[in-house]
Amino acid sequence: ILANADRLGDLLEATTDVSGRERPACGELREGIVLEELRMRSRLGGEKRRWFGPVDLKIGAGEKIAVIGGPGVGKSTLLSVLAGRESYKGSARWDGVEIRDVDPDVLGGQLAYVSQVPNWPYLELSDIAGGAGNGELGVLACALLKHGGFRMLRARLKTPGGARILPEEVSHSERKVLALIRSGLSGHSLKLIDDPVGEVTSGRSARKVLAAFLEVQDAEQTVVVALDRPVGLKRFDRVVVLKKKGRVAFDGSPVEWKAWRMTQAEPEIPVSGEPQPDQEEVSS
Repeated sequence: ILANADRLGDLLEATTDVSGRERPACGELREGIVLEELRMRSRLGGEKRRWFGPVDLKIGAGEKIAVIGGPGVGKSTLLSVLAGRESYKGSARWDGVEIRDVDPDVLGGQLAYVSQVPNWPYLELSDIAGGAGNGELGVLACALLKHGGFRMLRARLKTPGGARILPEEVSHSERKVLALIRSGLSGHSLKLIDDPVGEVTSGRSARKVLAAFLEVQDAEQTVVVALDRPVGLKRFDRVVVLKKKGRVAFDGSPVEWKAWRMTQAEPEIPVSGEPQPDQEEVSS
């Protein structure tokens, strides 16, 4: 389901599991998420398994956080844990409630999750219209489609026949931008976005996409974005750098990240010849 369904308000009451044990209630994220000594076995290529963690991390409600690191360090695994889709050891608490104890449907109703390969039964134009109410694309949709270079998709959405889109009718990158638009417009208290600009080759365009997305988020909404390259970081409150096995190598402000990066013997190398982050990237 694209970026999860709309908020499931009728599921917020405490439910019971198959054994009859009462499950704790889970409402909008108001205080934050705390990970302590979190570790797990994660799949790699569908076969191999490796350790992830231990990870200690605090995510305050309303924070906008960029999680960066090279391929395979566990960025997607971290988001999957936060979304309640992984079994784990240690602790991961949502406003003091252990995530693994919450009914998955209840937790899913409180967050929007855009995975690396988003999927959905079909998408209606109204899902990304931004409340325009006139069948036209909203401001966020227009900005992301323009800055991401999706001219053909934008033209299709403006035609009468483009009101409904099936996932098999669009490319992987088009699926991702449509999921990003849908999640950006949702009212969920937590948004987990996995590599939203991975296929946007221009650093300038990637920064504009991230800026447009973050600008429409309310101050109370918590956003965690996984990035394969350090781009658009000045738009975030915090930068978290993951190293091997998902361990946190750095956690601080974008300006602090820039200073830390200069002290590293082997700083992150941008992909595909992407230029090093310029002064605009993390200037105060």
